[in-house]
Amino acid sequence: MMGALFSPPSDADRSHWILRRLRLDHRSALASVDLLQTLSNDPPSFASSSELIDQLIDPPDDIHHYVEKRLYRRLWYRLGVFLPSCFDLDEWHDERRERRLALMQRLDESGRDLPWAEAALAALSGFCKCIRNQIEDEERRFFPLIETRLTEQDWLNIEDEVSAYDETWRRLNSIHLTGRADIPFARPA
Repeated sequence: MMGALFSPPSDADRSHWILRRLRLDHRSALASVDLLQTLSNDPPSFASSSELIDQLIDPPDDIHHYVEKRLYRRLWYRLGVFLPSCFDLDEWHDERRERRLALMQRLDESGRDLPWAEAALAALSGFCKCIRNQIEDEERRFFPLIETRLTEQDWLNIEDEVSAYDETWRRLNSIHLTGRADIPFARPA
């Protein structure tokens, strides 16, 4: 047991506390997607599904998407010269949200009558796939770039922006993820 205290941190542990929190949010969203897919199989519950879908489109604390946009803007600033000028991370994120909203509208229109029509189940399946793809893109394409390209000053600036937006979120997450009150988790060198 004593040796566990000295084991090297995993890759996730080396991440800045903000990324660690976003990853936890992603795991929670994927669990909701799994539940949503289960609800759609046996006879589907439109009320329960609608509640889960609403949470996936606009989480109760919308700070998750606010923080992601701040990270993407900072990454865009760092990598702008390397990315095609037509590629805008903010637009990509907004486009994904619009696709989820469109699928939700299709689901609303086709799922009002029970049993659910095939169109409603197809829209639900598309919605779940859209959420999974967005999280996979963020986790595999953007988060590694954020981890490697952002400087310590970038992280400090983002922490300030997050604190200005919602001090409670920053304080609670830095305590939870670092075990230290009001001491930001420093990005490893």
